[in-house]
Amino acid sequence: MALSKIQAESMNLADTYAFTGTVSGAGQMVLLQTITASADTEIDFTGQFTSTYKNYELHGTNVHVSGDGTHIGMRYFVGGAIKSDSHYRYTRIRMYSGSATVSGFNEQTDTDFAMIGGESVGNGTGENSNFKITIFDPLGTDNYKMFKSEVSYTDLTPDSGQNHASGHYKNGTAALTGVRIFPNSGNIATGEFKLYGII
Repeated sequence: MALSKIQAESMNLADTYAFTGTVSGAGQMVLLQTITASADTEIDFTGQFTSTYKNYELHGTNVHVSGDGTHIGMRYFVGGAIKSDSHYRYTRIRMYSGSATVSGFNEQTDTDFAMIGGESVGNGTGENSNFKITIFDPLGTDNYKMFKSEVSYTDLTPDSGQNHASGHYKNGTAALTGVRIFPNSGNIATGEFKLYGII
């Protein structure tokens, strides 16, 4: 179609179209890095935050842990160093198939964003965790570095669980240089992790 501008009446949206080239302004996600876990005690994404993207999204897919009842958390890198001090603040909402109760949790002085990648994740056959974490403006220097996460997982009972969390790191407004995903014990046996820049 040799049109420089497409109007609503110029395309039949019931038809199928194949587009080539670059489409901009559509909220694209650009894959920056993939890490495949194999008995790793931590998964680090460093050196990927640039001025090209304002926000980033981290996906963990089919994540299996070595221990039974493992929590999966996240920490930030600042200036190339991991931060494990007590300045992580976040809230978490949890629900699982074994109960109709929605539970709320808050952390005011934690040393990581705990359980945002899965809570009490089981290590039995078929049990795993899948999550999506959005990191907002990690290079900004006038903001606390915030995240939002969604996770679906199988816990050790094995019930189906979901967590929704949001929080920030409170010890200064320096730019982030990376993030770390890690289990509270044991290791991440297998799983695929992808970091995307969001246009």
